Amino acid sequence: MTQVQSLMYAVRFRLVARYLSQIALILAALQLVPLAVSVWFAEYHLTVAYTVVVGALLFVGLPSVFGSARDDVQGNEALVITSLAFTLAPLIMSYPMVRAGLSVEDALFEAVSA
Repeated sequence: MTQVQSLMYAVRFRLVARYLSQIALILAALQLVPLAVSVWFAEYHLTVAYTVVVGALLFVGLPSVFGSARDDVQGNEALVITSLAFTLAPLIMSYPMVRAGLSVEDALFEAVSA
């Protein structure tokens, strides 16, 4: 009779942080478009909000540039990275919409549905 043995590995938090910071860099790059649009249309209160978001994302994301990603991602780490990215990204991206006048609930709904 064959015995099935499942292996459980701990999540390597440095690896998770490295990939989340790379996602933060991608989000910062994506926020440059609405930042440019807010400058173009002279919506300077939104420009400040987008600048804060881009600056925070760059602050979080730039340390990943100096690290190496040679480790393979395990299944449990991929789940943690995905769940944190899908949770934290809308929270961060809703800030400029709150500054634009939406309620927190509406801004979070818009950020999640986008």
